[in-house]
Amino acid sequence: MQKNSADRIDNTIRFPMERVRPSRTQQDKPRLLKNTADFWIIILVMALVVIGLIMVYDASYYVAQQSAAYDHDGAYFLKNQLYGFGVGIIAMIALAFWDYKKWRKLVFFVLFVAVVLMALVWVPGVGQKINGANRWIKIWRLPSIQPSEPAKFAVILYLAHLFTLRENEMGSLTRTVFPALIVTGIFAVMLFKQPNMSMLMTYLMLMLLMYFMAGGKWYHVIGMIAVGIGVFLLAWRFHPHVAARMDSYLHPEEDPLNSGYQTMQSLYAIADGKWFGVGFGNSKQKFLYLPYRESDFIFSIFAEEFGFIGCTVLLSIYALLIWRCVLVFRHTKERFGRILAIGITLMLGIQVFLNVGVVTGMIPATGLPLPFISAGGTSLTIFLAEIGVLLNISRQSGAHKRPVRKTAKQE
Repeated sequence: MQKNSADRIDNTIRFPMERVRPSRTQQDKPRLLKNTADFWIIILVMALVVIGLIMVYDASYYVAQQSAAYDHDGAYFLKNQLYGFGVGIIAMIALAFWDYKKWRKLVFFVLFVAVVLMALVWVPGVGQKINGANRWIKIWRLPSIQPSEPAKFAVILYLAHLFTLRENEMGSLTRTVFPALIVTGIFAVMLFKQPNMSMLMTYLMLMLLMYFMAGGKWYHVIGMIAVGIGVFLLAWRFHPHVAARMDSYLHPEEDPLNSGYQTMQSLYAIADGKWFGVGFGNSKQKFLYLPYRESDFIFSIFAEEFGFIGCTVLLSIYALLIWRCVLVFRHTKERFGRILAIGITLMLGIQVFLNVGVVTGMIPATGLPLPFISAGGTSLTIFLAEIGVLLNISRQSGAHKRPVRKTAKQE
């Protein structure tokens, strides 16, 4: 007998021990955030944000001080990051108390807004073209916005809605797979046009993993991966931007002053850090050697100043945060909340993996921020908002609660 997709979700990831959630009556249900949300998630996220604020200032103050583009203000990037944090923390708190189930009524509105924002990058006077890429929009005096960041949540939301709606049709190409591919493909085409290959890769990985973990067929996933590899090979052959990225990735040492410059400088920074680093504030690469030192390559500066031990601690914080997020969706019985939590967790994990992979030379160099740490107000705001959604799911599922052990008298 064929298993239904609900069983598939439960069996996708197995753990040695399953927690038992105590039953509670409506009268017993705590109402305070501290009694219901997973506080470990909050603590770990705030730890990453604090590290990020410190590192953004450390990595950027010299460049900002020397440049008229930043008004010779050494705290320019820090101020923008604090602005993103302020908006994000408000969104996180609000969404932690806002019933996540209401998002289903807003799915198509959120998708529409995301598509409009993505299209604005090509509108004269609104879109900003930086280093040959149309990835940002600038409205009035507000900080620049990268529309692909909020669009990620729109895709997660739509896929969670679709896979909940098609719970018993996860193996259907026309009813489930094609709609997921079409919506994700719309954003993928826009990202390809910008171009933003790292974000495009993130969207595709997210869709494939969410589909599989929601109960999709493994052979559909294999087929989509095969098609994706074929498209990538064609892009490598015929798209100049992709070809240049791949050439600099495979042989950065052949052109260390041009196409391979960024990768080589990043590796120099990591190598200089050795075991314990050169010390906080003592990075050499941040003095105009390493491009995007405060954003996409901030991990390189962190590695240079805190070494292998510091990187291990930082990645351990990410691992603990992802683990707590996994516990949320493992213990969420309501299907939409479960898949939504899976999507948010996957997005966090994928982006950490890709960013660290880029700065260590394992993946072709391209722009993708390190969650909660890289400079970028849009990224920080959206990730904090998504954590708020996750906290609301945690509140309603009680995933973080310790199991109640029955005493001999109760038995």
